[in-house]
Amino acid sequence: MDNCPHQTIVVGEPAAIETLIQLLEIRKLLYVRLPFDRPYHSPLFGAFAAPLHALLSRWLIRLPQTPIYSCTLAARFPDNLATILDTAVDHWLRPVAFRQTIKAMYADGVRTFVEVGPKGNLTAFIDDILQGQPHLAIPANLPHRSGIAQLQQLLALLTVQGVPMRLNYLYQRRSPRQLVFSELATPRSADSLPETRHKLVNNAPRMSLSPTTVERLRERYTPQVLAPPPSAPTPSLATSSFSGSSNYADNTPHLSTLPPAMIVEPHQLDRLERTVGDPVMEAYMQTMERFLSLQQATMQAFLDNSLPTPHLAAPPATPLPPLLDTIISFVPGKQLVALRTLRLDRDLYLRDHAIGASIAVGDPKLHGLPTLPLTMSLELMAEAASLLVPNQQLVGVRDVYALRWIELDDEQLILRVAAQLQGDPNNPAHHVIEVKLFQLDGDNAENEEVVAQASMIFAPVYQMVPRSEPLAVPKLHTRRWQRSQIYDEVMFHGPCFQGIHEVHGVDDEAIDVTITVLPTDQLFSTDTQPAFCTDPVLLDQLLQITGLWALEQHNVLCFPVRINSLELFGLPLHAGEQVRCVARAVLLDDEQLCGQIQVLRADGQLWARCVVWLRRSNNNFECYRYMVAPGQTTISQLWPVLAASVAPMVQAYRLSRTMFPDGFFTAQGGIWLRTLAYTVLGRQERALWHNLKTPLARRIEWLLGRIAAKEALCHYLAQAYGLALAPADIEILPDEHGRPLAHGSWAKQVPYVPAFSIAHDSGLAVAAITTSANSIGVDVEHAARMPDAAIPMAFAPHERALLTIVAETTAADWALRCWCAKEAVAKALGRGLNGNPQALMVEAIDAVNGTVQIKPVGSYAEQLGLLRDRTFAAFSFCNDDYVGAVALIP
Repeated sequence: MDNCPHQTIVVGEPAAIETLIQLLEIRKLLYVRLPFDRPYHSPLFGAFAAPLHALLSRWLIRLPQTPIYSCTLAARFPDNLATILDTAVDHWLRPVAFRQTIKAMYADGVRTFVEVGPKGNLTAFIDDILQGQPHLAIPANLPHRSGIAQLQQLLALLTVQGVPMRLNYLYQRRSPRQLVFSELATPRSADSLPETRHKLVNNAPRMSLSPTTVERLRERYTPQVLAPPPSAPTPSLATSSFSGSSNYADNTPHLSTLPPAMIVEPHQLDRLERTVGDPVMEAYMQTMERFLSLQQATMQAFLDNSLPTPHLAAPPATPLPPLLDTIISFVPGKQLVALRTLRLDRDLYLRDHAIGASIAVGDPKLHGLPTLPLTMSLELMAEAASLLVPNQQLVGVRDVYALRWIELDDEQLILRVAAQLQGDPNNPAHHVIEVKLFQLDGDNAENEEVVAQASMIFAPVYQMVPRSEPLAVPKLHTRRWQRSQIYDEVMFHGPCFQGIHEVHGVDDEAIDVTITVLPTDQLFSTDTQPAFCTDPVLLDQLLQITGLWALEQHNVLCFPVRINSLELFGLPLHAGEQVRCVARAVLLDDEQLCGQIQVLRADGQLWARCVVWLRRSNNNFECYRYMVAPGQTTISQLWPVLAASVAPMVQAYRLSRTMFPDGFFTAQGGIWLRTLAYTVLGRQERALWHNLKTPLARRIEWLLGRIAAKEALCHYLAQAYGLALAPADIEILPDEHGRPLAHGSWAKQVPYVPAFSIAHDSGLAVAAITTSANSIGVDVEHAARMPDAAIPMAFAPHERALLTIVAETTAADWALRCWCAKEAVAKALGRGLNGNPQALMVEAIDAVNGTVQIKPVGSYAEQLGLLRDRTFAAFSFCNDDYVGAVALIP
């Protein structure tokens, strides 16, 4: 597919693709393997194309009325139905000539291109094809913008281009009014502004009230509605209950008296609003229908106080609950939208929910990747819901879904929570509130996605505690970990979440533990007494014990994705209390675990019970353990591939993608890849990681190369100087020529930093380290015959003559070994090949010991100063599926 000057898609047999990849790498061109195995738009699809003719003939039954261009012909379809059908079939068997088609359309006079589709990719292709030429290309839809907003953008651009349109379709069900721009441009007083409100069109009968009735209604309600806000907060009409605390019920001021940081005017947040319909209008219509159906007697009874007098719903209390920052919109008793900005400097608990709590000896404040606990997401949603039903207790939760991990790979993250009351708001028994949690893109507030959702159940009082069945307590089997090891070696949680006090029993069906209720005064830097709706810390520990059971019994890692149900039978417990938790668990298949948990207070009374679902991770305990406690174990391997004459001076370490579980780097949105990166990278390296604009495979190899080099250096520094370092203590940063160098506070404790070099190819990363030379270079390539087309670009004529001589005496492919030798010498010189492989010439080849003599030439040599006339030896090797070389410069 020839999409545009900067993108071409190629399909072919595996051998041909491998040859192409080698040519691309020699020319330093970017590429990515597509996870797709269907040979569409190529002759290889011919075996599957037989039914296409019959299928398409049922659809293509007449000539088009509008000219249509074919990306197979790069021209208009012919005016012959049979030829059109043949062309449509050929479209599956021939390349897509999109670039040529757009150029043909442009040559025919087309200047405006509208893309109908969900992503806008073709628009970018067109802009690339026609760059520098006048044109307009615009998509009708984009994933990061609402459909109506993008449609309006499209229509506006087409309008200014003079495209005739019938816009009445947009407004036929609305109440538009014509604007007179000359009037709008004239400054006027507020009193002279035209009326902007519009009557609601409805079929309800017109209501008529007598003057006496109108006066009585005015007397009753005018003081409450029109009175100015009191100078001091007045007692709330309805108290709010959060976790049984009265912190929010002391003073409930009018909504307009809340601090500016807590209430945002609607016109300021148009980009953040996501409302379906208008709840105010819906409530108004329902009220009108009910009102007009009342009999005169009912109205009279209402006026005579035979019915309760309604009052204004209480606004959100101040201060807001601990996890809510800003109220965006609030319809009392109906819906609420709020924001929360997670910040590492404020939400201290996030550092205790990072896999790898302390990952650097020299930088104790450097943590792994912080993730938001599912139970904190639940708490945030519960707090938003609670503002809709003051005076109510959270008694249950249903269908809590974690749709993906919420992680902070930056210092902060913005969440939006939307809560809406379901059903009858006057139901005295209970209220159900649907809540969704969205993550906002910090660079584009319109780009957001749902990350969690739940149904919250509120009632005036807690449910009656059901009679608990006798607990089937498991017997204590031999455990893999003692109590002291659970948080040191197994669970990643920091002190804020370390509540498992003792494991009493565990068997193949259940686990029995005692949990200590932990204090919450250290969760935030700004709030030492958070009044939660739930106890998110205690609930997190319930999820911990099911994960611990899975590790104990099945040696699998499981993480929570859903809370099917949670029933609460009392107020949150006090810090220091201990509860008994029994979780009956079953591993349903290779993917899911279900746990049924009961929580009993010290007096044996049931406090809560829940059903949770966990999903098996695409990770294993060895890799997980490495991320929990980096520096205490290694994942790279010593690679003894070098010749005996070189081995005493150099140690090589290898790390391959195949050493990780299937799906480790891509499953669940790539969470484990990012977690691994945050485990081993220092602060400056993380910035490099975020700025890597390379395909995923290259990003993975880059990271694996860093890990191999860091572990090689850690091993040497521990042996030579007794330094106990973790990978993140060693920052590998490029110099002005791109050469990687090791940095860190530890460098002041050693006489010199060992020389090292990194190479990677086809999922393998290699690091070589030496203390016997000032510089070292290493290169590795997947063993394969070097393509004939690549040899003239890589080697000069006299080098090819040497390769021919060596080929007569050995079956090995010395072209690839010599290529690796050039790369190794270039790295040892600290400059790389810079896309010019013939800047380093092969002078001699020793096929017996694998040595290749390399000499710099031309302008490349002139840049080397005293080294310009030197010849350098590279020691090549061949091991299993890889060929490589190492070069040392004293």
